[in-house]
Amino acid sequence: IQYRADMANLLAEMGRRAEATPLLRESLRAARASPRMGPSHGATLLHASSLATLLAMQGRVEEAVALHA
Repeated sequence: IQYRADMANLLAEMGRRAEATPLLRESLRAARASPRMGPSHGATLLHASSLATLLAMQGRVEEAVALHA
């Protein structure tokens, strides 16, 4: 889970946001589904925040806001 998130964050920093988005989505999905993490775990919330930030940077604000709803 963390590997994908780290790779996504690196891609985003390099300006390759379109490539980073699916990796962060998968990291968030896996974290939410994980029996060790789940939807309210701090790392899961960090993945959601990272994805929301990335979406907002792409002008996809409604999708970003929906992650925090």
